[in-house]
Amino acid sequence: MPVQHATSMEIRSSGARCIAGDRLAEAPKLAQDEIHIWTVELDRQAHRNARRDDVLAPAERTRAARFRSEVDAHRFVERRTALREILGGYLGIAPQAVAFDLNEFGKPSVHASNSCADLSFNASHSGTLALIAVSRSVQLGIDVELKRSGVETLAIAAQFFAAAELAALAALDSCDLLDGFFNAWTRKEAIVKALGGGLSIPLDAFEVSLRPGEDPAILRWDISGGGAQRWRIHHLEPASGYVGALAVDSVAHVCRFGNWVG
Repeated sequence: MPVQHATSMEIRSSGARCIAGDRLAEAPKLAQDEIHIWTVELDRQAHRNARRDDVLAPAERTRAARFRSEVDAHRFVERRTALREILGGYLGIAPQAVAFDLNEFGKPSVHASNSCADLSFNASHSGTLALIAVSRSVQLGIDVELKRSGVETLAIAAQFFAAAELAALAALDSCDLLDGFFNAWTRKEAIVKALGGGLSIPLDAFEVSLRPGEDPAILRWDISGGGAQRWRIHHLEPASGYVGALAVDSVAHVCRFGNWVG
């Protein structure tokens, strides 16, 4: 699994050490206090589609064939291939041998029979980019969004955000509105994905900071099963025009970054 030097990323960290630009070697070692974040570019030459029989599971091949758009099918194949090859590298097994379990809300995990039962991961994609986060023995969630103009930020926030978040968003200057919205959206999505509860966790059950330039933080937490003090949120800018967030239930960890190159 060859890996190029990491692209430029910015993480605004609160209490965690983040090593932007660290190089991830082939078959990387993953320490207990590390989180590895992989960037996957989805629109390279579609040379990989011919290999789907060798890498993807039958259900994945069937799903890829159902896409009406050839572009969407290629992007699906690319990100599933990347996920399997990355996880296979950590597990020390072939990518096609990686097996997954789903919890009752649909969150995937590495099947317990694999050789590294404590391996955890989460993935997200938007536009031409995917992010894959991998760690050991921690809950984590990652989200990435292409900052699209024309989004009805206040209308969407009124439907999904907490009242205080809507007020904070509405108070922003117009030039900061889009960034503020996507800051909040990705942070909230990352938290929900880390918790693994899907739609059972209302987005207004907790509040996050959203002002551009402000440290990412959880401002209110009305979710059972543990307090906000054990969680950290990181702001990600993996590529021009994209914003993301990583949520992890650990206050002491190192984030390292790499590009997946198939």
